[in-house]
Amino acid sequence: MPPAMKLTSDMVNAMGGRDKQFVVYCSMAFRILRINANLISNLFALMLDSRIPDIATDRDRTVQKVIDRFHLQLSDEEACQLVHRLILTSILRKCQ
Repeated sequence: MPPAMKLTSDMVNAMGGRDKQFVVYCSMAFRILRINANLISNLFALMLDSRIPDIATDRDRTVQKVIDRFHLQLSDEEACQLVHRLILTSILRKCQ
């Protein structure tokens, strides 16, 4: 699976900068994805027989990896904080 978050400075700037609307948009999007985690995991399960390399490589763990990325054990507030930390970490790595 790819890194937790791929982020470019252009993406951040286009959505209002790292301290502005970008974090809010990302948090909202992640919250919506978490609400639909069951649907998304079912879609991945249906794609297990596809020839998509990242999905077909580790059939036994693919769906669980997707579910794990939603951090369903966290509250909405904790998930929002996680997204914020991921964004800041990604931005700081780009600056190094």
